[in-house]
Amino acid sequence: MSNNNAEKRAKFLETVTGLVCKDRNVQHGDAEDNFRDIATLWTDYLAMRPNGPLQSYEVGIMMTLFKIARMAHNPTNQENWLDAAGYMACGGVIAEGIKEPQVKESLSKEFFIQGIGLVTEAEYNKFQARHDFNPC
Repeated sequence: MSNNNAEKRAKFLETVTGLVCKDRNVQHGDAEDNFRDIATLWTDYLAMRPNGPLQSYEVGIMMTLFKIARMAHNPTNQENWLDAAGYMACGGVIAEGIKEPQVKESLSKEFFIQGIGLVTEAEYNKFQARHDFNPC
């Protein structure tokens, strides 16, 4: 290992320390508080969506919520507003390409919702009620 590489790593970590321990705290607030706020928003979103794997368009939603948590601490930081709008635009374009959910009942009283996957009857009913969804 060259001494030059070790020096580069040390300089890199010094830069990270400055960002994480000084600059970012001023701009976004304490990391622990910010992470807690992000976790709260993400948890709330995940609780209201249908069960199943996250879809690609939902990355736009989750990242927008990330920026909203930061805006709660510092609403004057224009970068957060711009990034949030960008994430919503990207997610919206991805969501446009998704077909309307199609549902079919399986033999085991589980339901398959296209774009979501296999769900229980209770989850299906919750999805149907939330989205005023009629599979016929």
